[in-house]
Amino acid sequence: MKDYWNKLSFGEKAKLIFFAICGLLILIFALLNWKMYNLNLIFGKVKVPVTILILISMFGGYAYARIYSWMKSRQQDKEISYLKGELAATREKLRQQPEALQKQYKKQLEEDNNSEEEA
Repeated sequence: MKDYWNKLSFGEKAKLIFFAICGLLILIFALLNWKMYNLNLIFGKVKVPVTILILISMFGGYAYARIYSWMKSRQQDKEISYLKGELAATREKLRQQPEALQKQYKKQLEEDNNSEEEA
């Protein structure tokens, strides 16, 4: 354990101490609130410790946030791929535009040359 501790940087040691203290405080909180609570469900009643209810609520909220974030990122990915397609199409149009202008310019020169010859 000493070798592990000595290999850590100052920031890593501070993080480890901080999270150890947070874990200890959470454990104390859980032990202090281990009272049983009658939870009224739709089909009956259940006795559940308050700490377990808090953990279930916490993980439920976390899961909801992750699912919402995942759905939002999928929507953004679709929009990004659509915009990349639009960008590629616009680039292709811009690449072809000089070729069309050159053809039009050559045609105009030929017409000018033909009109000069006639005059």
